[in-house]
Amino acid sequence: DAPFYKHVPKLPDQNLEWRRALLSRAMGDKGLQRDLLLACRMDLLFWLGSFAWLYEPRTATKIIPFNTYPFQDVALSRLQRILGKENAVIEKSRDLGGTWLVLMLFLWAWLFQENVDFGVVSHDMDACDKTGSKGTLFWKLRAALGKEKGTVGFPSWMTPAFKLNLGTLVNENNGSSILGFAAT
Repeated sequence: DAPFYKHVPKLPDQNLEWRRALLSRAMGDKGLQRDLLLACRMDLLFWLGSFAWLYEPRTATKIIPFNTYPFQDVALSRLQRILGKENAVIEKSRDLGGTWLVLMLFLWAWLFQENVDFGVVSHDMDACDKTGSKGTLFWKLRAALGKEKGTVGFPSWMTPAFKLNLGTLVNENNGSSILGFAAT
């Protein structure tokens, strides 16, 4: 499932240093960039632990490395395995990262797989995507891409050309998309 993830440090300070060192080594090294892209394509958890960030309003810095817990690793691995093949129900309480996990799984596939299409649904369109509203699904996607103020995106060599409009995210390099819908 995750052949490269074992190399990613889990302790916060060590993980931050890992990320800094990885980005520094990859800067200007096209061969390493190519290898890292391949590792990310093959290993969702490696990609998350090495390059993804999330918004956490309860911390002083607000934007923190996406450093998963073991139960999240299990959930993500299962979701990745059944993606596009089976339905999944996630029973969860608040603040366990369920929304972020699913959005990041979709974003990973959007980045690394060709012609995949995902729909995200909320109770109304304003909850799905409303400019400036940090609680929306698309705000989280924009934040992950570094397109919201104060957020950290992926390195330029990992970020494809894309179109981002209200409720629409299209990867122009591989034809993949994430679209937002209202349930009502």
